[in-house]
Amino acid sequence: MEQSTVYQPLSFLMSIIIGLVLGCLFDIFKLVRIIYKRNKHTMLFDICFSVLALYFIFFALMRMNNGILRLYEFIGIAIGFIIYYYLCRKFFVFILILIIKFFYRIGKIVLTPIIFIYKLLKPVIKKYQKNKIRLRNFARKI
Repeated sequence: MEQSTVYQPLSFLMSIIIGLVLGCLFDIFKLVRIIYKRNKHTMLFDICFSVLALYFIFFALMRMNNGILRLYEFIGIAIGFIIYYYLCRKFFVFILILIIKFFYRIGKIVLTPIIFIYKLLKPVIKKYQKNKIRLRNFARKI
């Protein structure tokens, strides 16, 4: 069955929203790549972004139009991405960096006592490991 023209504006609007969401995902993956700084995982992140973006686009378009893909939907996605890139990107990246800094500080607060306790117990652990090796060597001689 052919889709009626009543739903085309709604479908176009949803395509623009999909483009906005893809822009957000792009910046999230871009920040992850910056954090990992050109190691062997960056190619994996690129592949994950591509697969996730394709899945998101086609799943959303299939749900909106029952599998009927039209050119105006892809134009809407491009328009949504362009709107995001030129209007919303700086604000979203700023908020994302604030969230990352917040979780970093929380992690630092939680890990500081654990690291302090580990540093206190480190000599005891080393002494135990040396004694363990001595006992094992002694047991082998017997």
